[in-house]
Amino acid sequence: MRMTLDMPRVSGCDNAECAYNNDLQCHARAVTLSSGVIALCETCHVAPRHVRNVQRIAGVGSCKNANCRHNEDYECIRDEMYVANIDGQFGCHSFSPHTELMENPLENLEPAPSR
Repeated sequence: MRMTLDMPRVSGCDNAECAYNNDLQCHARAVTLSSGVIALCETCHVAPRHVRNVQRIAGVGSCKNANCRHNEDYECIRDEMYVANIDGQFGCHSFSPHTELMENPLENLEPAPSR
């Protein structure tokens, strides 16, 4: 069964090495963004090309970064986002911390799960 969901569009991706990237466009069905100081793309990975359908444009399936002002209930509410190279990592170019978290965002992060 196929489902159609209303998700923010991934308007582009700087990670040319990602398996889902073709001509700087993401063709995964959906991407997941991480929690942390920046919202990294957890879907990005270096591998041989996986893209079979270049007509499909990725959407943001979930965003774990509750610190972002564009996040509601762990979902991005923007119309689109761009996966950019941020200090050598690939993440959401639109990430914008809540004002009250901007002074020291590390203070407000959830602790890492214990192993």
